[in-house]
Amino acid sequence: MALEKNSIFTPEQAGFRQHRSTEDQVAYIAQKIEDGFQDKKHTLTVWIDTEKAFDKVWKDGLRLKLQKCGVSGCMYQWISQYLNNRKARVHVGGTYSRKKTLREGVPQVE
Repeated sequence: MALEKNSIFTPEQAGFRQHRSTEDQVAYIAQKIEDGFQDKKHTLTVWIDTEKAFDKVWKDGLRLKLQKCGVSGCMYQWISQYLNNRKARVHVGGTYSRKKTLREGVPQVE
């Protein structure tokens, strides 16, 4: 992946990276707290709640960032087309709503 190859991610980032997980983040912060305790220093953390973050992604901005990070060619085209012209509808009690074009947000799997 271009982001990995071009060292765009900081070493501490675990999200959206192969062979990394939230457990890595827990171990990282636990070690930082322990190091601070041993050195008689304070440890400060900032927690950001990114609930619904995928629903608010600005697609054109994402495309621009991909290009700036070196994603191009077929991969860029595939991602761009995947984000383009996405539609959704609601299904309640056997009835479907009309389809609506999603202008913001990216697809996600739960």
